[in-house]
Amino acid sequence: MGGVATVDELAGAVLAALPPPAGSPDSVPSARIAAGLLRLALDRAQALNRADAGEEQIAARRRDGRIALLATDPALLDPAEALGRTADQLMAQARTAGEPLVPAARAAQRLQDGWVRAAAGQVPSPVALGDGRLLRLAAALAQEAVLSGSNELYYRDLPVADALALALKGVGGSQPVTAHEVRDRVRARFPALSQLPERPRLDQLLSDAKLGLVYDDAEHGYRSPTRAADTKGLASRQATVTAAAGPQLVTGGRSGHRLAESAAARSFLALGVDADRTDRAVDALTSRCGAVVVDVTQVLIETMRTQAAAVGLPWDMVQAADAAAPGSRDAAGLTALVQRSLPAIEAAIDAAASDAPEGTRPVLLVEIAPLARYGHLALLSRWTDLAARRLQAIWVLVPQLSGGRGAIIDKRPLPLAAPGQFFRLDAEWIDTRPTVSAAEGTP
Repeated sequence: MGGVATVDELAGAVLAALPPPAGSPDSVPSARIAAGLLRLALDRAQALNRADAGEEQIAARRRDGRIALLATDPALLDPAEALGRTADQLMAQARTAGEPLVPAARAAQRLQDGWVRAAAGQVPSPVALGDGRLLRLAAALAQEAVLSGSNELYYRDLPVADALALALKGVGGSQPVTAHEVRDRVRARFPALSQLPERPRLDQLLSDAKLGLVYDDAEHGYRSPTRAADTKGLASRQATVTAAAGPQLVTGGRSGHRLAESAAARSFLALGVDADRTDRAVDALTSRCGAVVVDVTQVLIETMRTQAAAVGLPWDMVQAADAAAPGSRDAAGLTALVQRSLPAIEAAIDAAASDAPEGTRPVLLVEIAPLARYGHLALLSRWTDLAARRLQAIWVLVPQLSGGRGAIIDKRPLPLAAPGQFFRLDAEWIDTRPTVSAAEGTP
């Protein structure tokens, strides 16, 4: 976390690492338990620091009488709080300009500039923080600004009509959108807003948002009064490309149908697979679904090697830095090297997605553990966003280990926009070899 974090962020990290209660795999530990464990850990750390060094080594900043911010170096507290003020200033400027939110790229640039200036004046060697970390920290410390599911900044009191217009942009043209999906989209994009109501109150809110959507009782969802097909070629909506799903997909049971649907709709899926079946799952997804594999670990390491060589840094020093203590100079250098290498991962995914007609060849991401290890799982938010336009379906292979079930990598949750984006592949589908009829030839 760069040596500085809010108490709520740390409690959330503790909560994410806690296993489900024994005998209740679907239960979730409470936030109060996580906060209590965090408090115990901090008290013990402070006591050990006082005993060993005679002084406290964890600096704290209070708000309204309670600890709100913690840092390994007290000099980081002021620069961190300055991030919160910058986020609020950005939102004030956006409101003046009539904009409902601040795009992630614009916000990140301002925050990076502010962090470098503020930290350089306080800390001899400030830790370089990634865009995602800066955005999360700024939003956690801001008074008015909060962070969207797409890493944009928006006001806590964003009008519901604006939230609906942004979250539902482009939907309802050819396929109806259910009331449940409407609420999921808004909650995923703007998590700080209150839950939307059920119908018929939801109908009125959509009408107020002037989205032009009406509820179709026959199809149980909202759609445009005039479908794209009724405009005789004058519609502005892009045509949907449907992948040709072979018999092995259509007749592949629950898993086959879900994968065929995802490939055609170009959706995002985190695919849970038993750890001992990962290799077979990759073979099945590539041979039967036509997926192209992007090995995230390989791309990251190759890019880091190139970056290190460019500045004359021996690779064995980079490997040694991986075991360095958090907050040390070596660890900070590794963090910066990883940060500079991330664009190569996005470029590899984009290249794989654009190298075939739209909706015809899913992109399968494997070995993504380094993104979790170095705190960059948010990179996937670009593709998990329900409103994102994807050239192909994006699938992420998630090995299911005894200590972590569900959409979790290295004990860290994937940034899913909706629960339905996680799907566990059936072992039978992975293990079954597709058959080919005599008329089709020999397999």
